[in-house]
Order: sequence, then C-alpha cells, then structure tokens
Amino acid sequence: MEFASFPKNLAYNIKTLSGFSKTTVKLTPDRTSKIPHGESIKVRLPQNTIDLMTFTLFFKGKALGTSGGNVHFPRLSSSIIKTLAVYVNDTLIECIDSYNTLYNKPYDLDGGGVNQTAKHFLENADPSIGFSVATNSNDTSAGTPLIKTRASTPSDTKQKFMVNNWLGFLSTCNCPCPDTNDLNNVEIEITFAD
Repeated sequence: MEFASFPKNLAYNIKTLSGFSKTTVKLTPDRTSKIPHGESIKVRLPQNTIDLMTFTLFFKGKALGTSGGNVHFPRLSSSIIKTLAVYVNDTLIECIDSYNTLYNKPYDLDGGGVNQTAKHFLENADPSIGFSVATNSNDTSAGTPLIKTRASTPSDTKQKFMVNNWLGFLSTCNCPCPDTNDLNNVEIEITFAD
C-alpha cells in the first residue's frame, strides 16, 4: 500500500508534541579522587532517553614530570584518553585503543584549522599558550598570558579541560538519542594515557 502524501492529522500531532521535557544531568564517575595516568573511570548513563550529542567530560588536570623540569599537557584534551570502551549490560560493545592518536587524525584533517581554535578553547587546541588569573581578582574576564614554550613557565596545575567531541558509538550512533531503558545498563569506561 502506498500513500501519495502523509495525512494532515499526522502533521498536526507532530506539531503538538506533549509530555516532552529536557533536563541536564551531571554524571559522576565511579571515582572522583585524583586519578593517575594508566587508571580508568566508569560512568553509568541514566535510565531514560539521552542525547549522546551532549555527552561531555569536564576535568581539571595537573601535569607531573619525572625529569624535574616543567611539563605541560599535550595538544587536545582528548590526548589524555588512552582507551574508550562502551559496555551494555556488562558486555563490551566497543573498545577504541589508542583513542588519543585516532582522535588527533580526523581533528587535523577536519576541524583543526586556526579559525576553529576559539570554538575548542577547553580542548587545549594550542598548548603553547595559556592564561593565568589571579586568585584574588574580581575581574575574571582578563588573564595574564603564559607562553608555555619558555623554560621558566611553571608546570600545568588545575588546568580545566573539556571533551565533547567523540569517536565511535558516542558520536556515530544511528540514533543519537537512544532510550537506555531499552538497553538497561550502559557504561562508558575511560582509561587515561601517560
């Protein structure tokens, strides 16, 4: 059976969608204390329909070096992710090893141009420069530039980062808003790189 066009009543029902709400949810990983490189965190997605396009990781980082010199974070905040794994009902459905390397390649080819740097400010798109704001300053709009290529610039401490562009299931799921009630237990595991 074929329809020449869809019924007018259907168009009306779509225009008057009801019982819909959108809520921002802050997910807390299974560990919130200092997490050294080589270790993992897991985040369980809530039971409901979720928008994977808004899945974001916020964190503060401290760079520690073994040589005694000053150290800084690498280009792109995703560079700290060694492995990204997705589990559904304790079954591994996706595991991306060398996530940091794989993320950098499409970023360089697609979105890493100079004109895109401002959009990715918490992604550490240009690790050669940073900003310092005095702790007693009321003016948070201004900061002192830090040229990180100088030997005298101190190591990165309490640097804020964000990861909101993902590879794999989180960005390419055919349905960007899956109902986790249908999937039951969905967990994202992130292992941090050196």
